[in-house]
Amino acid sequence: MKYRLLIPLFFLKAITLANDISFNGQIITTVNHINENSFIDFGYMPKTYYSYHINEELIFDLEHVFFFRENYNSNVELKSIPYRSWIRFSDNIFDIRIGMQKIAFGSALFLRPLAWFDSLDFRYTTGQTDGVESMRFILSPSNNLAVWFWCIQNDISNQSYGTRMEISAVGFLEGNWGFTYYRDAESSPHFPYPILLNQFESNSSNQNINHNIGFSENHRFGLDYRYDGDFGFWLESCYNDFDKYGNLSLLTFGADYTFPILNGLLISSEIMLSKYSFRSSLDAFNELAFSNIEQYSVLYLSMPIDHINNFSFYSIMDWDRNITDNLLRWSSVYNSFSIDYMFTLKTGKSNDIFQIVFAYNY
Repeated sequence: MKYRLLIPLFFLKAITLANDISFNGQIITTVNHINENSFIDFGYMPKTYYSYHINEELIFDLEHVFFFRENYNSNVELKSIPYRSWIRFSDNIFDIRIGMQKIAFGSALFLRPLAWFDSLDFRYTTGQTDGVESMRFILSPSNNLAVWFWCIQNDISNQSYGTRMEISAVGFLEGNWGFTYYRDAESSPHFPYPILLNQFESNSSNQNINHNIGFSENHRFGLDYRYDGDFGFWLESCYNDFDKYGNLSLLTFGADYTFPILNGLLISSEIMLSKYSFRSSLDAFNELAFSNIEQYSVLYLSMPIDHINNFSFYSIMDWDRNITDNLLRWSSVYNSFSIDYMFTLKTGKSNDIFQIVFAYNY
């Protein structure tokens, strides 16, 4: 599905109509000091948004966003890539969106088995994530039921497609349930969880998975659940069937509770269990190349200091290798302007990462 030529035509038409069009964006400057190396990242994301009420219920809208980025400690020139470019028709029951868009779902906050299409990383507060060129349809016949369908066009293979059902239950099964299936038809070598690899860069076996496994068509099955009451509880799981290359299972449990201490101390925790059995692409029909069960966890504490400042702490643990990353963050938000100070301590290291993020939304 090549939408990049079609969607700008809608924008030109929207500008001529000038019914309800807005221009805004985000400017991000990041100062990094990592292992005695310092550099600055600059990012600018201008956004154009247009909406038109076809009738009292049906709305047509579209969005176009570019991402300009440059690293001022290298010879790399300013890069410009499409970040979002979609059109949508929606009312109270259905929502159909076509183009480069964000597709994200699931109940987990940190260790996300259903991060199939996004690159959201809880360690960074800007909320940036990759988009996918796709068609997504959501049908919501009631407040308790929503059904998703999506189709993604691969460059060198057939279309990949998926579906998801979200149910809000009461009584014994009270909570929000999600059931998801995805058929990935991409035939080029790829690993479906790059964001998990980035969060656990010290995991050498995961690096082998990323570089040595060449997946063809695969099938993914997901189940997630969330309960919000006096405390929060959720689970998120996924089974990946890679046919002759093996399989991967991921299961995350999480819970949170706010203690009445000072302005409120929020404590959240997640534990992920992963089990994989893989063969290398060059030895697909022989014995398993590597198989293992691994366990990770994240502990998160957050406390508002006042209406502007917030303090938070993350502890990320790889239990099999006894590796812990501890992250401290101080966030200050002034209307459209925010500052994040992030300091990371790794096992056996001091002052490993220091980062300041300036973000301005206009």
